[in-house]
Amino acid sequence: MSVDALPPGYTSRPSRLDDAEAVAALVNACSMEDFGEPGLSPERLRVLWSDPARDLERRSVVVFAADGSLAASLDVVSDPPFTEPTVYASVARAHRGRGLGTAMVAIADRIGRAVATAAPPGSAPVLRWMVATTDHDAPALLRRHGFVPVRRFWLMRTSLDGTPMEAPTLPSGLRIRTFERDRDERAVYEAMVEGFLDHWGDEEWTFEGWLHYAVEGAGDRYDPSLWFLATAGNEIAGLAICEPTMDADPDAGYVDTLAVRPAFRRRGIARALLLHAFAEFRRRGAPRVALHVDASNPTGATQLYESVGMTALPRGDVWERPL
Repeated sequence: MSVDALPPGYTSRPSRLDDAEAVAALVNACSMEDFGEPGLSPERLRVLWSDPARDLERRSVVVFAADGSLAASLDVVSDPPFTEPTVYASVARAHRGRGLGTAMVAIADRIGRAVATAAPPGSAPVLRWMVATTDHDAPALLRRHGFVPVRRFWLMRTSLDGTPMEAPTLPSGLRIRTFERDRDERAVYEAMVEGFLDHWGDEEWTFEGWLHYAVEGAGDRYDPSLWFLATAGNEIAGLAICEPTMDADPDAGYVDTLAVRPAFRRRGIARALLLHAFAEFRRRGAPRVALHVDASNPTGATQLYESVGMTALPRGDVWERPL
């Protein structure tokens, strides 16, 4: 990795798996400043980085100060068709205001352009940048470099206190069961992909990448008794993939994925799956449940979550510019 964009006194190299602890600590220090809670566990970062398709050597960078301390980190994440490489970057507070942000933009642009060479002919790749909604410095930097805000994502939570909870009700002919390893993987993946066809963004996790993240490398995050499948006969109509806890709030249950295939929508399946998950988390003693959602989701997801008592906390904005 070229270091010509870095301010004097700083050096960089590609990230390595053994950097996960330090990078997660940096990300969490920034998250504590922004939201008062951590955002990423080292274990989750290791899983993300160990995806064979991730290519740490070419798409991730760590920056060190002269004393050897970690000053900044940057990841560019992209999946087929490689039209929307997305940047996740953090700069330690002690090293802000020294030109590292500008250097991060230059490095991200270089990596993004390399990634986009794999995009289909005739496509119009864009470089995206995730920014905390409370970050008051990044927007001005990104605007200077041609980025504009295009999307906002929320964290939504609900308390599972002792108040009565609505019982899940499925349409006739459907039932909810849990995931079965070595049987359901491909069907779940295909139902998830179909359920997110109208989700914002063109890139799509490969089956192998999803399986690595959600199952094979997930460690304690993988709990098949929290993977709820709404089925019509042998067909998966919708699914709620949950995790026992979330990085930002270890006491909370987490709904990682909620999706319903288009042919089964408008029948109350997503609501039933969500309420089923709430009931199971309460049975296990979780005080609350959380999930993340695109604030402009076209399927009415935000309205559904609000209708079951979830409240929104803005968390991240996506900025974008053409490559």
